[in-house]
Amino acid sequence: MKRRDFIKLTALSVVTASVPTVPLLGEKTTQQSRPNIVFILSDDQGWNGLSIQMHPDIPNSKSDYYHTPNLERLAREGLRFSDAYAPAPMCTPSRASFLTGKSPAQLGMTNVGRNRKPWAWEKVEQAPSTNTLSPDETTIGEVLRRAGYATAYFGRWHLGTVGPGEHGFDVHDGPTGNEDGAAADPNPKDIFGITERGSNFMEKNVKEGRPFYLQLWHCAVHEPLVMSRKTVVAFEIGFFWV
Repeated sequence: MKRRDFIKLTALSVVTASVPTVPLLGEKTTQQSRPNIVFILSDDQGWNGLSIQMHPDIPNSKSDYYHTPNLERLAREGLRFSDAYAPAPMCTPSRASFLTGKSPAQLGMTNVGRNRKPWAWEKVEQAPSTNTLSPDETTIGEVLRRAGYATAYFGRWHLGTVGPGEHGFDVHDGPTGNEDGAAADPNPKDIFGITERGSNFMEKNVKEGRPFYLQLWHCAVHEPLVMSRKTVVAFEIGFFWV
């Protein structure tokens, strides 16, 4: 078997095993027969930014400062992917890959649109890169909406001026960029706003009996750094007493 055929077969097997109840188009089903899906991405967060140890053999793959008990519970009840490879470990290429299932190279988004000459120490010149997700690409939002799902995308987009609404999402924040994530007190980085809109979307569709797909893509740890005054005061007090 060729390597490419093996990858296709493996991917198909994983999808079939993971979502066995997603119906064919036009098939009559109930909400209970189709799983609701929530995808939360914390933009630019390292694996040592949580209080759960992400790798069993690497002690510093967790934080001794941050406390994230809900994510600890989620990790205990789910899976941790602690040995993965990111072909373009940056926000925009990764976001586009998650949406389309394609690699950054296939999408032509291997950087954040910085087409420049190589530095003196670089041995290979970078290929041209774009920040724009082509309207011709098929996203998970489009696939699930055709299957009868309500779809929503809240948080950072930063994939061009063609926003989530043109890529399969019924409800969204528009084509937001880095500058849109700097909301100040009492909602720094729109943390609470993104979460509230997501919660309202879920409640609405549960009441209507419609399965939903929700993407919450937070950008709190992405520059520029913004925090609430309460957090600043708490840090200053703690630092003083330490």
